[in-house]
Amino acid sequence: MEESKTKTEIQKNHRNLDITDAEKLKTLIESVGLEKLNIALNELSKAEKISPIQTKKENKNYKNKTIIFDDDNCCIYQRGDTRSGIWYFRIFDNKQGKPVFKSLKTTDKDKALIQAKSLYIDYKGKIDRGETLRNINTKELLKLQDDWNKNRISSITHDGITEDTYKVRKQFLKNWKEYIEELNLINTPIHKIKPSVGEGFCNWMKNKPKQTALHTGTNRSNEYINNNVNEIKKMYYQQAYKQRYISNDLIPNLERLKYEVDESIKRSIFSEDEYYRYEKYLRQVYCSKKYNPDVEDRDILIRKIKYYFLFLMSNTGNRSKELTTLKFSDITFNHPNWNKEMDDSCVEITIRREVSKTGKSRKLVAKVKKKLLNLLDVYKQLGITHKPDDYLFLKPNDKNRGAYGRQTFYKFMKESLISSGIKEELDAKNKKISLYTMRHQYVVWRLMLGKVNIQNLAANIGSSVQKIESNYAHIKPVDYAEELVANQGKINTNKPINKQSALNKLLKILEETDTDIETRELVD
Repeated sequence: MEESKTKTEIQKNHRNLDITDAEKLKTLIESVGLEKLNIALNELSKAEKISPIQTKKENKNYKNKTIIFDDDNCCIYQRGDTRSGIWYFRIFDNKQGKPVFKSLKTTDKDKALIQAKSLYIDYKGKIDRGETLRNINTKELLKLQDDWNKNRISSITHDGITEDTYKVRKQFLKNWKEYIEELNLINTPIHKIKPSVGEGFCNWMKNKPKQTALHTGTNRSNEYINNNVNEIKKMYYQQAYKQRYISNDLIPNLERLKYEVDESIKRSIFSEDEYYRYEKYLRQVYCSKKYNPDVEDRDILIRKIKYYFLFLMSNTGNRSKELTTLKFSDITFNHPNWNKEMDDSCVEITIRREVSKTGKSRKLVAKVKKKLLNLLDVYKQLGITHKPDDYLFLKPNDKNRGAYGRQTFYKFMKESLISSGIKEELDAKNKKISLYTMRHQYVVWRLMLGKVNIQNLAANIGSSVQKIESNYAHIKPVDYAEELVANQGKINTNKPINKQSALNKLLKILEETDTDIETRELVD
């Protein structure tokens, strides 16, 4: 009974306490008003968030707090919730509205003060320059840029970058990483690396050994090195400067190298005789079982696929990427508006927007129907029948029906030019032929032989009149006088050639299209 009474009294007293607190709150509201009370509570909440060191919660965890350089925004302290006795550094960034903490990893107050004063000078300088107080090293910076590039990979032109472009940029960044590693600065905060460190990079790249099968020795081109410089500068601007890890004056000094554009690769094309012999070699020798008895039948068929790729480039004017991404459904074999002659020889090819260099779709007409049908027959011999959504140039050994990459055809052309013996002839004439040459070949021959309306030619190849006029103004009419007075493949070698007459005809064509005859850098 006594026990029960005590319990009842306790409950009663508890209720009385509650009532008393409620009455106090009621009295407070009546005396100051509800609106003023809300204002006071809001201001108190703000003060707890903004003050770097003054909240009750903080005071409980901040033991032996010592101000640095009489700056209330900076102090050292020991944590109240541990017994380690470790000193910590804290500075408040008013511009960012948040503090930065750092363990000093010592229980000695004198040592902690020395570290803190050094940190204060470092951090205060960063605050004054508008930089973030968080430090990153070159390794972390490279990761940020790599992630940024990776997230931009897109199959749609102008919506990002291609997978190939990403790989190239990744290699550029790798070169910078190796350079910084050799200087033993890879883990050094980037704001502590002097800008002058970048001045030796270009010379370092010049002497850096090449490590691929396609590239041997050193002496990289100035153009290649400059591409590295561009990507590195972009990284420091996008990730370091814009994210406020460093100020603009701390970006490494990287100067582009001067160089003269070597137009020989871009300007060189086959002569008609060289092209005829190379094409005939590929078709009748390189892709023939008769002349390659030790090569498997299947591999002979694969060689033919690669031959057709080169042929289509030189007879459509397509870029290599446009052909590698061309799908079977992009080809119209029987156009309803064509006459029988056109329908028997020509096809209409659609270049989709997502793979076009210009970011716009286009349609082109090419006299390649027979070759395309032969190509499809080769695939059928390999047991492959194209579905509408298949790439035209499927990899025969790929179960996922993926397409060949451009590098395959670069390699094929390089090897076949050597085996044909034509490479030696081209070298003797200082002609530098590449895969790009096949598109270049098409454009030049159409300008010289076809009496093509330049606007129509531009539309067919996915370029502009301005670019054609600029890029192909170097055509030397006297060098191609024979071709100018005859149709392609029908040169009458028995008839004397009036080169002056041919020259006059070309000059008239160029004049009609407002083409300026001078050498300019090829950019397309």
